[in-house]
Amino acid sequence: MFEIEDQEIIMDSTAFVIAFFVTILAIFCINPLAHKLGLIDKPDKRKNHNGLIPLTGGLAIYSAVAISYLLVSPITADYIYLLVAAGLIVFFGAIDDKYDINFKYRLIIQTFAILIVIYGAGIQITSFGDLFSLGEISLGYFSTPITVIAFLTIINAFNMIDGLDGLAGGLSLVTLVFVFIMTHTITGDTNHLLIALLIGSLCAYLIFNLKFFPSGFPKIFLGDAGSNLLGFVLCAFLIKYTQDNNAVMEPVLALWFVAVPLLDMVTTLFRRLKFGKSPFYADQTHIHHIFISAGFTKLTSLLGILLLAGLFASIGWGLEMMGTPAWISFWLFIGLSCLYLVIVSRVWNLEKLDKVITESGV
Repeated sequence: MFEIEDQEIIMDSTAFVIAFFVTILAIFCINPLAHKLGLIDKPDKRKNHNGLIPLTGGLAIYSAVAISYLLVSPITADYIYLLVAAGLIVFFGAIDDKYDINFKYRLIIQTFAILIVIYGAGIQITSFGDLFSLGEISLGYFSTPITVIAFLTIINAFNMIDGLDGLAGGLSLVTLVFVFIMTHTITGDTNHLLIALLIGSLCAYLIFNLKFFPSGFPKIFLGDAGSNLLGFVLCAFLIKYTQDNNAVMEPVLALWFVAVPLLDMVTTLFRRLKFGKSPFYADQTHIHHIFISAGFTKLTSLLGILLLAGLFASIGWGLEMMGTPAWISFWLFIGLSCLYLVIVSRVWNLEKLDKVITESGV
């Protein structure tokens, strides 16, 4: 037993290290092509950064994980389907980074990629678990459309919250670490190795994105290619490990693990609709904008949001470990989510009022 566990630890550690260094190499190889490909982020009214920043994070993470996987694990059919679907997400995400394509086309491509993993890899939501203490909620014929909606929601939640250095990557890292913890008991699971690879790759990316080393390491962004990729693979793992024979955790735990980007998207969309804006209208009303408007620095805003995400994930994980019924966990999540929404709404309204008072000279 201990020999098997030791082998798993060695394999996971090896996967992490390989992905970490391959990602660094990929970034240095891809970065020089950023200007030629037009994958450059320019500062504007919404993007407050200095200079032209390469949008190569997503391309680097995808290529590095794909290559690293070949070095640590045999190829499986599920991996091929996931690789193809994720490649489609990254490719059109990169096109979106360059040309800013219409959101309708983005949704069509994302849906096509989702259908690949549904029918190819069998990654599909078939049950919500027992959310109302009335028995398991099986989806039946609604399984496929609900799976598509779940994927689109998480993909675009991570895309929408990607507006602060390290935020989308950091939130993805929080989720991956907790999923890794929940799946560590599964022996011989190649997808578990894939999680270790992604964790290693994200750690390498964050070194560049957050400029841990000011000289020698260029600053890069994820771009839509990267944020869409992270949302896509995170949703795939959360579905895989909460459904059918692969289930190692209750479906409701997935909500706890992606609580912050999910709730941020809900509050932002509600606010946009309230003021007659399109749900896809770009503005500065996300949680990180609220933190910064309240006087926090970018770093303290990042740490605060990641701490909040870790808190949500820890509560959900703790409830799962204590064997708490799924319906109790679900309604606790709903309760805390409502509290979050009220607090964020009031803080936003106070900041809005303060801005009006300041501008009017009252």
